[in-house]
Amino acid sequence: MAVLFSLHDYTVRGRPTRGDTFQTLFAWILLFFLSEYLLQHLLNLLSSLGVVSPLACHPIVARHVGTDAFACGLVSCYGYASRGRLRPFVEGRMDGKGYEERMWRYLPEAQRVLTVFLAYQVKNMYDTFYWSDGPLFVLHHLLAGAAAWGGMYPGIGHVYTLFFMGLSEVSTCVLVVLANFDDEMGAPGLAEAYP
Repeated sequence: MAVLFSLHDYTVRGRPTRGDTFQTLFAWILLFFLSEYLLQHLLNLLSSLGVVSPLACHPIVARHVGTDAFACGLVSCYGYASRGRLRPFVEGRMDGKGYEERMWRYLPEAQRVLTVFLAYQVKNMYDTFYWSDGPLFVLHHLLAGAAAWGGMYPGIGHVYTLFFMGLSEVSTCVLVVLANFDDEMGAPGLAEAYP
């Protein structure tokens, strides 16, 4: 079993085993927790030095930036780096290949996007319970996680993955940063301090 981070890991080994996937998911989830933790402490340090406002040190900011923006930015970058795989699909020339090529073809780039996306959904599910985000968010993370798992095993729609769980997450990246200023889900007082 191995932890798969690079595209080379997904290419050379072919479709990863479930054991490799679980190990990789665990590693990504730990990395998301670590990035949130480190950002929280960096903001606290900068606040004590007077560089940033104490309002910016709220743990919600660390959650939205350290985990959410980081994960969404990462899958967006992975999707963007794989945009060449989408060209035949977008231009309508799948080399005479039809349904099977679009739905069942293994793409290492998509498998990596799905793995990171699923790890993010698991971490976000934890955050949803921790911060009492509500049942709508629980349902969203369950369905998004199930879609990611279904994309990995048995491996459905990798071409679509690169756009819908890769490139399109750039908009979510912006939204999670703006969520810091929301009255209900954001850091208290941040919207008033920075209108």
